[in-house]
Amino acid sequence: MDTKNICRHIAIIMDGNGRWAKKRGMPRTFGHKKGAENVVKITRAMKESGVKYLTLYAFSTENWKRSREEVEALMKLFRSYLKKCIKISKKNNMRMKVIGDITAFAPDIQQSVRELEEYSKDFDGIYFQLALNYGSRDEIRRGMQKMAQDVKDGKVEPDSITEEKLKVLASHGISRISINPQTMNQKTLDLIGRRHTVENVKEKFHMARALGFDNINMDLIMGLPGEDLDDVKHTLEEIEALKPDSLTVHSLAIKRAARLNMFKEEYADLKISNTPEMIALSEDCARRMGMEPYYLYRQKNMAGNFENVGYSLLGKACIYNILIMEEMQTIAACGAGTTTKVVFPSENRRERCENVKEVEQYISRIDEMIGRKEKLLGRRE
Repeated sequence: MDTKNICRHIAIIMDGNGRWAKKRGMPRTFGHKKGAENVVKITRAMKESGVKYLTLYAFSTENWKRSREEVEALMKLFRSYLKKCIKISKKNNMRMKVIGDITAFAPDIQQSVRELEEYSKDFDGIYFQLALNYGSRDEIRRGMQKMAQDVKDGKVEPDSITEEKLKVLASHGISRISINPQTMNQKTLDLIGRRHTVENVKEKFHMARALGFDNINMDLIMGLPGEDLDDVKHTLEEIEALKPDSLTVHSLAIKRAARLNMFKEEYADLKISNTPEMIALSEDCARRMGMEPYYLYRQKNMAGNFENVGYSLLGKACIYNILIMEEMQTIAACGAGTTTKVVFPSENRRERCENVKEVEQYISRIDEMIGRKEKLLGRRE
């Protein structure tokens, strides 16, 4: 078997089981039972083929609207299936995680979920996410509310990378992440108001590697206030020691809302210098790490009148970076300050849908933000 062509993540929506059964003259509940049996076969095949992640969308928030008889039959099936999963998880070295709001289920189902997750927490052959009582709008709302509360309670820093967050990304098949220091000179980070430290960058990078992330990008900025050629050399030496899989080198572009513009009187005495020598050093560093350039773009007001260049190892380039430059692909964005771009090919035009930038506003207006995207994407269809 050619393992290079095996996908990493399979997602299945359990839709059509009832119709399948009805077409064969059987009750809808028979179809649901057969669907659950097929999942057992799928996990066995995944183990044999080397697929690492499975997400199964089994019961959405909309499914509560089905007949009382069908919902009760599904609850009975969940009880039976969750018990069987103890044996299935052990046999396939499979970690089970239920995603969605399980508080709507009966206490015994909630308890079975907790027992299954605890039992399988150390298995690492297959990562299986079972989505129960899930819904995109509800998930986004609850996620943002929890994040805001955690920040308010001091449990996490707004800009922090945590082991828990990295594990969540890994469990959902995310393989490429960016850990962006901008510079590896602490005096510069303090000067421009960045919250992270050089040691934070190194710590989080090694944490991500230890958790199995094999495609890590790092962003640098050339032309930061007060930095000279020696400062750039130091940054590149630190980056080369870490050995990321891709490197994006930006030339400083001071935007309207940037701290360097809003408080420019604080930086009046500092020289902003971005020279050909600095750009050449960054290219040499990337090539020593075995990288080649794969995308380039320019922005207004760039220091030194240079450009931003993305380098990567073979097979580690980020296709999103190319697509966003070409603006030929619809891109849906989540989070405060992000922009959704929708392409209308037949009309040769594009429309944007921007989320509000202030986090608290974004959370309180999440339904509005989602509604905007639904309306725009609906017009595209």
